Amino acid sequence: MKKNFIGIFFAIVAIIAVALIVLMLNYKKGISTPEVSDAAKFKDEYVSLNDQTNSSNKTYPQVTISDNNKFHYATETEILDILNGQTGVIYFGFPTCPWCRNMVSVLDEVSLSYSTDKIYYFNIKDIRSTITVNDNNELETKKGTDFYYQLLEKLDSSLEDYTVTDKKGKTIKTGEKRLYAPTVIFVKNGEVVDFVEGTVDSQKDPYVALTETQRNELISKYQEGFNKLGDICDEKC
Repeated sequence: MKKNFIGIFFAIVAIIAVALIVLMLNYKKGISTPEVSDAAKFKDEYVSLNDQTNSSNKTYPQVTISDNNKFHYATETEILDILNGQTGVIYFGFPTCPWCRNMVSVLDEVSLSYSTDKIYYFNIKDIRSTITVNDNNELETKKGTDFYYQLLEKLDSSLEDYTVTDKKGKTIKTGEKRLYAPTVIFVKNGEVVDFVEGTVDSQKDPYVALTETQRNELISKYQEGFNKLGDICDEKC
């Protein structure tokens, strides 16, 4: 009788333990961290550097990004699909780039006035090749990713030559093109209809904020690109 009681007791304990484990697992599922939207992620990525200094002890330019911004973290496939026949706006840059920080608020503001549902954002900081001149005045190359070289091929006619400077200050052509940051590309049915690199020609120091005149000039550049796309909803929404 005593043995039966002990057996029943342990069986009940085991059932209770299993029930508690199931309840705990369901509870954890219920309080899992909600997925952060691309808009929120992008805003945080750029705005979080406001008032911070870089390795050169320079303060990053201030950035404001709207809560309902259209920036979408694009995959390599999405970028190539656009360049291979689709329509969209692509932004190549990265948050620590001072030039990017001057233009991204302007691009955000302009995009909200158009029907474009997304700006396809791709961080190019670590995918590009790096070419330097060694002590023997020879070029040394740290190769970029396969995707980067695909971009160079697709955008060849729009890109500038990649040049470096030797110790004597002489400019040397590397034989490569370069995708500089920031670059905003407006693509319609796979054709690059507008290509905006940098900010405006009159801005010489990215750590000095755009003047009102410069900002208006940049606004016009982006408006021109969006206008060339027309209403994207005519093709896809």
